[in-house]
Amino acid sequence: MKKIGIITINNRWNAYNYGGQLQCYALGRFLRQHGYKPQVIMYNEYGRAHNIVATLCNEFIYKLKVFACSFLRSYSRKRICSFERFSNKYIKKRKIPFHKGINYNKLNDEYDFFIAGSDQVWNPNYYDDMYFNFLKFASNEKRIAYAPSIEISNLSISQEQMFKKYLEGFDKISCREQVGADILSKITGKHIPVVLDPTLLFDASEWEKIECKPKFHNRNRYILLYFLGEITEDYRRYIEKISEEYGFIVINLNDINSPYFSCGPAEFVYILHNAQIVFTDSFHACVFSIIFKRHFMAFDRQDGGESMANRLDNLLNMLNIPNHKFKKDVDVNLIMNFNYENSHQILKQLRKQSVDFLLAALNN
Repeated sequence: MKKIGIITINNRWNAYNYGGQLQCYALGRFLRQHGYKPQVIMYNEYGRAHNIVATLCNEFIYKLKVFACSFLRSYSRKRICSFERFSNKYIKKRKIPFHKGINYNKLNDEYDFFIAGSDQVWNPNYYDDMYFNFLKFASNEKRIAYAPSIEISNLSISQEQMFKKYLEGFDKISCREQVGADILSKITGKHIPVVLDPTLLFDASEWEKIECKPKFHNRNRYILLYFLGEITEDYRRYIEKISEEYGFIVINLNDINSPYFSCGPAEFVYILHNAQIVFTDSFHACVFSIIFKRHFMAFDRQDGGESMANRLDNLLNMLNIPNHKFKKDVDVNLIMNFNYENSHQILKQLRKQSVDFLLAALNN
């Protein structure tokens, strides 16, 4: 059985992000189903740690933050526990130190292939150094990029130089968005295929196998809110209007004072699957809405966080899903009456193309 090391988005606070966990699970699940032995390589996230002492200090600071956070509120503590249970059950991990001076040749010898992806593992605004993200420690024939996201539309001069340096000799490359594929194609001079996020490699029946109903959940008709940025007054007024119009209660998954804040990835899948409508600024909440044929509205992210426009526009355009982005005058009936059949036929074709790329890269 061939062993595969996965390098995915490695911000440890992102370890408690639903999309980050579920895309990581999905890629590992796919590989296991096809006879491979995947392992997520968790390297130290502090790229500026140049020696073991600095690495250990940063490790201590991180654990101290987690410890402090876990005692702020009971629901925060329960959310961390829920994520840890999911990760320990479904994701095989290996932690390694990352600092200059370590020879990683041995790591290269321990795996048959390495996969970079998915999510924003190639977003240059997330990392000081992307040596690991581009699998530069591995032999060129072992390097595979599956659905990494660059997210930004343009690279700075220094970022483009870094990409050129790390992409040298990298042949098996795909990208999750067309904008990113165009950037990579310009740098490498190669055609870069656009492939699906790993979560979209599976249909609803596969995700139903891991979903878990929270013990406290007893709602039947509800609007699910999952916002990573601010819910502005315009957003709030619109949500309240739809709630009153349809008689749906509102469940806010990121309300720190609500028991729903304690939900882990498996509970997230269940809560979203059974919602009447999903209002969100999260790419992966939109993805799971599509998988489960849930009505959803995508909102622009506020609070100065990173835009999800490239990711979401690419997804909606690929699957021919119009009118699902929030505007003040948008008619909610356009999404409440939307038929997903054509979009799911397109999704099946894109799924086959994505699977073909990944299996060909592993078999070459």
